[in-house]
Amino acid sequence: MIELILVSQNLEDEKKVLESPIADRFYFKFIDSNSAYTKKEAYTLKTDWGAKKEPFCMVREKDNVLRCFYSEESKRVIDNALEFIKGLQETYD
Repeated sequence: MIELILVSQNLEDEKKVLESPIADRFYFKFIDSNSAYTKKEAYTLKTDWGAKKEPFCMVREKDNVLRCFYSEESKRVIDNALEFIKGLQETYD
């Protein structure tokens, strides 16, 4: 199954994913980069992919990373990730 990993400190980003019409078609993991418990995980993930700003989205299936989404202006990162997942789902259906 497809998993969306979102690194952000903005809870509105999490809400946007959870309220999307395709939210029940993938696993979702929110990593709060401002939390003491997940700050290191967020930093490591962003650093591995060369991202500096947030939000940062990773779409993966099992152990394969399908695509990462990141923008310096942080515009439409989440929307692009959700559209990508929707396109994947339509190919599988």
